[in-house]
Amino acid sequence: MALAGARRLAGALTRGFTTVRDVAGGDPGLAAAIAQGLIPAPRYLYTGPALSQTGGHGDPRGADSDLCGCHTHMNEVVDGVDALRQAVRDRFRRGAHAIKIMTSGGVVSLTDPIRIPQYSPDEVRAVTEEAARRRSYVAAHAYSPEAIRHAVENGVRSVEHGNLLDAATAALMAEHGAFLVPTLITYDAMERRGAEVGLAP
Repeated sequence: MALAGARRLAGALTRGFTTVRDVAGGDPGLAAAIAQGLIPAPRYLYTGPALSQTGGHGDPRGADSDLCGCHTHMNEVVDGVDALRQAVRDRFRRGAHAIKIMTSGGVVSLTDPIRIPQYSPDEVRAVTEEAARRRSYVAAHAYSPEAIRHAVENGVRSVEHGNLLDAATAALMAEHGAFLVPTLITYDAMERRGAEVGLAP
């Protein structure tokens, strides 16, 4: 993965990108190699695996499975205020620049509805408070107005995707100083290459 990542980062640099932000991924070793000048790359900001509640967007299990790959390169299933605080602190210990959480379902989720907010307000605030203490921020996977409001009102600064955003929720984001990072190309890529990379229909 690190070698493939290094190749992609070098390609991004040759296309003119000077900074890349890897949310729901990234690696301390890769970041260290870039910092030491061992590989050509843009400035590299990463979060480590995204945090997901049990049965949330980052929980890879289907309804008929209890075998959990719940600690992967892209996602980690963590429940509860204390466990979330520890996970956030550990990501910063290892060099993460920000934190990503899953606050709604997604188009590749197997067991959760897209619109329903995920994590309790106390859980989201635990993550955002820890990030703020490190002078950092939290990015949240969120599609629906309900999930976006839930995230932003509890301290999230960056909303990833936001496909179902409405005008009232956009105004709320502006009031809270939150940013939207739309990723529409993702859905085009999944349509073209989903089967190739093993996504469920």
